[in-house]
Amino acid sequence: MRLAPVAALAAALLSAAPSKAEEAIVLATTAPALALGQVVPDGSRLSLPDGASAILLLASGRTVPLRGPFDGDLGSAAAAAAEPSRNRGTTRFSQEDVAASRSLAPGSADASRRVPPMDLTASGRHCTAPGHAPLVARPAAPAFARMTLSDEAGRNRAVLSWTADGDAPWPTKEIPLADGIRVHVAGTDGAARTAVEIRVLDAEAIRTRGLPIALASAGCTQQARVLLAAMRDAVAPVEIYLSTDRGPDPVFRKGEPVRLTARTSRDAKVYCLLRDVRGAILPIFPSPSSAGPLVRADAPLEMPGARMPTALNAEDQDIRCFATDASLPDILPAAAASTPLDGGAQARLDAAFDAIPRGSAATGQVLLRTR
Repeated sequence: MRLAPVAALAAALLSAAPSKAEEAIVLATTAPALALGQVVPDGSRLSLPDGASAILLLASGRTVPLRGPFDGDLGSAAAAAAEPSRNRGTTRFSQEDVAASRSLAPGSADASRRVPPMDLTASGRHCTAPGHAPLVARPAAPAFARMTLSDEAGRNRAVLSWTADGDAPWPTKEIPLADGIRVHVAGTDGAARTAVEIRVLDAEAIRTRGLPIALASAGCTQQARVLLAAMRDAVAPVEIYLSTDRGPDPVFRKGEPVRLTARTSRDAKVYCLLRDVRGAILPIFPSPSSAGPLVRADAPLEMPGARMPTALNAEDQDIRCFATDASLPDILPAAAASTPLDGGAQARLDAAFDAIPRGSAATGQVLLRTR
């Protein structure tokens, strides 16, 4: 699947609070209650715990960065974003409007041509723009190397196959496009695998709301996320939010089991360290079971869990997780897990983090207190 280069689409404008009511969509977030592609209607309430962050993309194309603690509506969110003290470390978002793409913003004549290809290996709703033949994304799974489409009545059928890289055009001759049609998708073995609904976006909605919000509002969240993830990775800094199952400032009984969750604003490499009551620093992630340090934005890291199975029991401890840009070299090998760092190793780790450019790393912290 090929989208226009994000760098060519990025537009920097002066940021300002919205002058009229408008909705927004989540562009990046570490907040547990928000997700990439989630539509935030004007007037709805947003809540971010202390330490969490989010970037909202307004229907106008402007961005609103937020940092918790925050509880309020979209208007107060825009006002809060204008306060430098609330957005330390993300000043480029409070001083600039990265809009991410003029060609996707309201009023753009190009937006209709930028609807991402449909991934028919996933059941649900998929969108196309009026007057444009959609593309079907080349499936990664071998089970869909040859795909048979049939309409709901079973009267019209079409076979799609991919012999080269790239996406396939929708078979409009065999299965004419119409808003609301339902299509069954069979895999290479002929067995029915997914069922999809095709929606034709309203041209006025694209013009007035922008393509990402028009897609998400029509229920085509996956296609909206394709656009938003490319924007997010081009403009959003690395952020991480670390919390326990009792919130960010928990009190435990000594020896009680502790569960941690680390959420990143974008795909990032994560390194977690525990400082115990004696001052020893113990790496806990990545571990030999983690398959590396990469944590995806849509798959929060659970500790203990499949990628860090070692149990955590409450003492008076300081746990910190560092997130770095996914393109940077690994800083802490998995083999170091559960082995206290000596003074030299700590100094080398500090120097490695200090050398990371601003915006390419972030820290989340939880202080465990026992009674």
